[in-house]
Amino acid sequence: MGELHQTGTGTGTAFVGAFADPVHGSQQTFRAIMNAMARPGTVHHLPDLTGDLGGIRAATAAVAATLCDADTHVLLDDEMERSGFAQWLAFNTGAPVTDRPEAAAFAFLSSIDGLTELSGLAQGIQTYPDRSATLIVEVTDLATASGVTLTGPGINGSAELRLGSLPDGLVPRLQDNHRLFPRGLDFVFVGEEALMCLPRSTVLTVNATERSA
Repeated sequence: MGELHQTGTGTGTAFVGAFADPVHGSQQTFRAIMNAMARPGTVHHLPDLTGDLGGIRAATAAVAATLCDADTHVLLDDEMERSGFAQWLAFNTGAPVTDRPEAAAFAFLSSIDGLTELSGLAQGIQTYPDRSATLIVEVTDLATASGVTLTGPGINGSAELRLGSLPDGLVPRLQDNHRLFPRGLDFVFVGEEALMCLPRSTVLTVNATERSA
């Protein structure tokens, strides 16, 4: 997994507009992310979040406030740019926004549809596999099985990937990402109040019923 680190453990502007309780909220969100990475496919709820952020999802803001700082370059998709998230990031975390995928430590996507194109992002090198990007992806469903089984480290037997309907071509791309291990990308799927992670170490298998459908 790319380097995940917690920022802003004190009070101040780093959490304005994200957490109802800035200090404990950041700590709890960091634990949720790490636990979700350690247990792929499991859903972890976030602490109390504030209300309307002017078009920015509060859960996404909470993850950004926890992971991003002035040393982490961030890539945004077009919808994220239009939402004002770049300005929010600059004010609340100091994270610079880049238009160069290979320079981004974190990439924020407003839809899972954006995952069909993953080229250009840093995927680490064999000697430094941690020099790779983590993608934070907004989703509408963290409950509905997608017809994909997960196995690998942190999973007791197997688990179901619960993201609802997946875009055509996404599963093969995620399978190709796993084959790069220990290199590759890691994913944080963010709902309205919860998240689920898919690290590069996880194996994805399309269920037999899905193959015959």
